[in-house]
Order: sequence, then C-alpha cells, then structure tokens
Amino acid sequence: MENFGKQAYLSSRNLKKPDEDKFYTYEIFDFNNSTVLYETEYSSKFYKDGQYFDNHVKYKKIKLDE
Repeated sequence: MENFGKQAYLSSRNLKKPDEDKFYTYEIFDFNNSTVLYETEYSSKFYKDGQYFDNHVKYKKIKLDE
C-alpha cells in the first residue's frame, strides 16, 4: 500500500516518471555492471486448471550503469 497513488502524484504535478524495465527469465543474470538495490524472495501460488501451484519468486531491483 505504500506506493498507492504514486503514479497519480507524479503525473498530476507534471514530474518525470522513472523509466522501468521488467523482465522474467530462467537464466542467470550477470550483475557485474549493476548494483542490487533491493532483493527479496517469497512464495506465491498460481491457479491453473482448477488447482493452485506453488511458485518460488526471487525479486531483485537493480540499478544499471548507463
């Protein structure tokens, strides 16, 4: 709930919205040219064909060197 309304706040004040790229991968990502800002792991469930399945999620927020 902490970022609820964050986009509306930025757009209503004509502020530049940060660029955000999201991708999902099963491959190992090379972090040599980046800095991990935030990292967490959690379990979630997804629904398919009338059943719930466990899904292990690793979330990393990184800052890319440009």
